[in-house]
Amino acid sequence: MASEQGEVVEESAMLGEEIESIGQEEDSDLEGISEFDFTETALAPTDWTVETILSQLKDTALDLNPDFQRRDAWTVPRKSKFIESLMLGLPVPQLVLAEEDPDDATYIVIDGKQRLLTLERFFDSSGGFKLTGLTALEHLNGYTCAELTDDPANKKYIRRLKNRTIRTVVIRKWPSKSFLHLVFHRLNQQALPLSPQELRQALSPGEFTTFADRYAAGSKQINSLLGITKADFRMRDVELLVRFIAFKFLIPNYSGNLKKFLDDTCDQLNSEWGERREEIEAAAASCDAAIAITREIFEGDAFHRFSPTGYEKRFNRTVFDIMAFYFSQPEIAEVALSKRVAIKREFEELSTSNLEFAESLKSTTKTLDATSRRFGVWGQALADVLDLKFAIPQLNGKRITYP
Repeated sequence: MASEQGEVVEESAMLGEEIESIGQEEDSDLEGISEFDFTETALAPTDWTVETILSQLKDTALDLNPDFQRRDAWTVPRKSKFIESLMLGLPVPQLVLAEEDPDDATYIVIDGKQRLLTLERFFDSSGGFKLTGLTALEHLNGYTCAELTDDPANKKYIRRLKNRTIRTVVIRKWPSKSFLHLVFHRLNQQALPLSPQELRQALSPGEFTTFADRYAAGSKQINSLLGITKADFRMRDVELLVRFIAFKFLIPNYSGNLKKFLDDTCDQLNSEWGERREEIEAAAASCDAAIAITREIFEGDAFHRFSPTGYEKRFNRTVFDIMAFYFSQPEIAEVALSKRVAIKREFEELSTSNLEFAESLKSTTKTLDATSRRFGVWGQALADVLDLKFAIPQLNGKRITYP
């Protein structure tokens, strides 16, 4: 059961960064709850249409402000995407309510406040918010509910929205507020959305994704980058390996959309596993070797971004991309170790004097141009420092290719 407390892990989130929960209640803080409380409590699943929910909100039958709920927390783009999901008939998380007064038919909202607030405010007769950030229904961006209702070509979306059902669970005969606190906390403890790589593993099963999962879990080099000693439960270790292999083998396929690039890589290498197994396994081993080489050269600053104030403390995946890409090649790694001081100095010089290169190393930069620049600039710098000739990816029209 997905709750709104969980946030999707963004592609730009730094690996290895820990979020510390401060002042959060634990189950042990909720005293006086026994097994008997659960046997007496009744759960009633039902389906409410959006129109029914709006009616309940208008009649104040739903209490959106119990003491343990959050304030209005969603941004307009996130609210808009929830509305879009309902218009499209996509599955959305269920609502969890506690019956407050059976005679008055009033309810406390345990899980779903942000969804209910979104519906209430979108249908607000005083104006509501304008839809923004829609992708499947992009032509509805900029419209309010009232404007869609008055538009003959688009009012069907409002009718469709009102008729959508949302699964709702009603808790009846609950014994105490502490009991509802426990339900709320348990919902949120289970509310961890799939990370991009977890979803990738689910949508693209095959021998390559199975290999990537097993290899990354056993790679001390990859796990050390995340500061973990066993397989990462969000599969960030697997994503690092898939990312490395994708750029190593398929960089000409990169179009600026990293998610699609990694998805397509998994699909392609799953289908090609039979003929490319040895090549892929060797590439995974070269990733470990590249991490080790980079650490020998940069020591404690390995895989960190450099700025005029020094090295950042957090792991940077774009730096990982270019270091692992080149140092996984034995002919480069062998010479690099003998010129480690010059290599580190060159990276620092580029990061401060070449503003375009420095910008291309920001984690939020995933464009085709920025990706080509960081691979191309760093590759040429290495070639000059090492006095070697090797293939350097470069932008050629709308593709990154080799010369």
